[in-house]
Amino acid sequence: MLRIEQQSRNMPKLFPFDVTETAIDYDSVRLAATQPYVLPVSSEVLTCIRGTSICMRNRIEFRNYRKFGSESSITFDGKPQE
Repeated sequence: MLRIEQQSRNMPKLFPFDVTETAIDYDSVRLAATQPYVLPVSSEVLTCIRGTSICMRNRIEFRNYRKFGSESSITFDGKPQE
């Protein structure tokens, strides 16, 4: 799955928006390692104010991903555990 879309239906009458839609696009992204990861690359949210033609669109682009890592070990009585 490389895209997820959501649309609202039958919103409560007291909710200020009558239309809400969301879409998230995913793709393979290479980080420092050679193995690609499936990560979000863009997102778009549309909301419309109830009873009007006023809508707001929010578009997000994800980029410059960085991979962080760490290592740890647990020891008991000064001996490393396997």
